[in-house]
Amino acid sequence: MNYNKEKMKILFKKMKFLNLLIFFSILILQIKSIASDFPYTLPEGNFVYKNQISFVKRTVTEVVDHTSESGKQRKKVLKKDLYTCFRKNQIQTLCSKTYLNEDVPDSVKIPVEKLMTSLNIQFKNAISSPVLIQDLTLEKRYQVTAQVQLGDNKLDYYQFIHYYQDQRNVVAFPISETQPIGFFDYLNGQLGYTLNLFERNNNIVTSYTVIAWLINNIK
Repeated sequence: MNYNKEKMKILFKKMKFLNLLIFFSILILQIKSIASDFPYTLPEGNFVYKNQISFVKRTVTEVVDHTSESGKQRKKVLKKDLYTCFRKNQIQTLCSKTYLNEDVPDSVKIPVEKLMTSLNIQFKNAISSPVLIQDLTLEKRYQVTAQVQLGDNKLDYYQFIHYYQDQRNVVAFPISETQPIGFFDYLNGQLGYTLNLFERNNNIVTSYTVIAWLINNIK
């Protein structure tokens, strides 16, 4: 009887060891799967702005007093020019039109250059493989543990987002009171920051949407 008990104990220990071995083997396979399931390239190096801007759109919005005769006539002219108009209140109507495929004017280039020239982003190698934290119908989101110098701010992580619909990749940084910069498009090894700028001339507001591109400053 004692011999059988000892034999059962040895067998139990072997089975316990085998179960642990299987568990750790599955865990290692899962970790390898996480690394191999990341089919994108992470940004690395120092990114700086070098006066490269992409034009997205220009929108002109005009406020019209539809209670006056001159305002009614102006509204007719704007609608004939393919402006979209809707009533803001009992007195005012907003008419707007969006223009595409234009050159970026100097009135936009100058403030963009002042804003972006001092912004440097430095990525160091990721400490670990990107971890998939969200996989939805429209997007797949990874968390990347890495040291990032974003201007004067030091960050310990960021998120890498892939949008299925337009196959767009985005780098997203955590936003705080001291770090207001959030999203960058990541395309062809460049980081694009979307900016909206406004110009006002009496009752006409012109808004520009542009993308300022930061290029990897390889030395």
